[in-house]
Amino acid sequence: MFFDDNEKIDWYIVFGYSQEQYWWSRILKDGFDHCWAIRWDGTSWLVYHPALGTADVYTLDKHGYNEQTDLPEIVQFTEYVAILYVKINRDRGRVRIPWIFAPSTCVEAIKYLLGIRSFWTNTPYQLYKYLRKHYGTQEKTTDNT
Repeated sequence: MFFDDNEKIDWYIVFGYSQEQYWWSRILKDGFDHCWAIRWDGTSWLVYHPALGTADVYTLDKHGYNEQTDLPEIVQFTEYVAILYVKINRDRGRVRIPWIFAPSTCVEAIKYLLGIRSFWTNTPYQLYKYLRKHYGTQEKTTDNT
């Protein structure tokens, strides 16, 4: 799958609790310990799940989900707090420089995936606020699914 430079791509960014607990987890906003992405690619749901220093990419074909499947049903196995829909036109003409003194976190991975160049966006909650402010995303939360 290749994207045209002018084509907008869409992702659902899922925010919630992390399965791993790190020392810095206690300073993060409650419920915003982790973020990951999921999108319908035309034939299956594609999941991009970054972790500290690694990332998993897989499809949900074997689970029987289709384009009509409600997203909260798909992510029900996670302790998610919010899901934001983002449709973004990535600017391939600019170089994205990551925060060089920080670990390779889920936030940096999602920013890289979306082409976001926001130096001061470093926690899942900051990314959540950034996406809501700049992309006017539709939201699904555990309260309004």
